[in-house]
Amino acid sequence: MITMKDIIDDHNEKIREVSKEVALPITNEERELLLQMHEFLVNSQDPETSEKYDLRPAVGIAAIQLGIPKRMTAIHVLDFDEDVLKAARSYSNEESESIYDLDKELDKSDKENNFMEEDIVVEKGFKSTISNGSSDEEIKKNNNLLNESKFSLKERIKAKNVAENFVQAIESFDIEKPKETVELAVKYVADELKPEVEALYMYLGKNQDIKKKVIEEVQSYEKENEYENDYILFDVYVKWNVVDQYDQVANSGRSSYEVKLLKINDKYKVVSYRVI
Repeated sequence: MITMKDIIDDHNEKIREVSKEVALPITNEERELLLQMHEFLVNSQDPETSEKYDLRPAVGIAAIQLGIPKRMTAIHVLDFDEDVLKAARSYSNEESESIYDLDKELDKSDKENNFMEEDIVVEKGFKSTISNGSSDEEIKKNNNLLNESKFSLKERIKAKNVAENFVQAIESFDIEKPKETVELAVKYVADELKPEVEALYMYLGKNQDIKKKVIEEVQSYEKENEYENDYILFDVYVKWNVVDQYDQVANSGRSSYEVKLLKINDKYKVVSYRVI
């Protein structure tokens, strides 16, 4: 939340710095900055909020007032019908300007970044760490995602969902459901990887003392991809219990994997994985 302490005055040399051009479409970070700037204006015009946080009423604010030399301005005014007019301008050069429609950009960004909880697939008996948030930054924090990425939040959430399900699939089994166990594991991998994953279950059911292996906990973290390619990387950690023929926990442990995913036919698939 922006407050008066974040705003610099004429005594600060930064205020006279020439702001840089902002390319369209704006980045997620620039969008978040505009939202915070607009939030400040709304709060400053609300009598109760402005008094609580000692805010000076304002109808407009520029990024440079926050010490950020970017040609961005947020405006919040009320027309005679009490409808909120929201706009922000991103100046591309001294002679011309591009109008950035906040409502339009928010709608576009929502489609790219926001996800519906019902879109997340959690297989029966599996866990998920995926959670939503009220802002891009909150979604990143809640889901252990990188701050910077060429992929939208929505795409990374989809990949995270597949990574978590895949690792839980190869780390769990039920000897009473051998076919379902194998099918679940290969469901999330690229065609080239299916024989390798199927081979993991070659000896499933040979040890009659073990009935099943169940997942107790899962965690996942997006990893930096040092190359300019279309892979999304996650480290996935699971905690599991082994249940014996008498339905008693006979063993427990943890496993961790690095999972590489690629979008194939509009769905994220695991193309490689390794124990870490």
